[in-house]
Amino acid sequence: MLPTKCCTLGLLQFATRSVSNLVYLQDKVNISVAIIPMAEDFGWSSTVSGLVQSSFFFGYMLTQIPGGYIIAKKGGRKILPMGVGLWSLATAAVPVMAGTMPGTCCKTQPTHSCSAVT
Repeated sequence: MLPTKCCTLGLLQFATRSVSNLVYLQDKVNISVAIIPMAEDFGWSSTVSGLVQSSFFFGYMLTQIPGGYIIAKKGGRKILPMGVGLWSLATAAVPVMAGTMPGTCCKTQPTHSCSAVT
């Protein structure tokens, strides 16, 4: 028996949600692993490393309500791929932006080249 259109659409939605959840979980693991070499490179204390990780998760938390509102208005089919893409870009930007965050770079290693601290 061939699957019906409704069944196929349901499987497609399930697959899309599963892939987006997989990307989210991979990004979450990536930031937890990347914080160790970032802390060594920039000379961060455990407090600063915790602040960087917390800001990552606060960003996730603060986007839940606006994201739900936008999905209710526009629909998940358009918004889900954009959300996953933006989430991945933000994760990729964390190491790049880490060197430009005032107060986190060069505090303990003044010889480190950092343009954020003057």
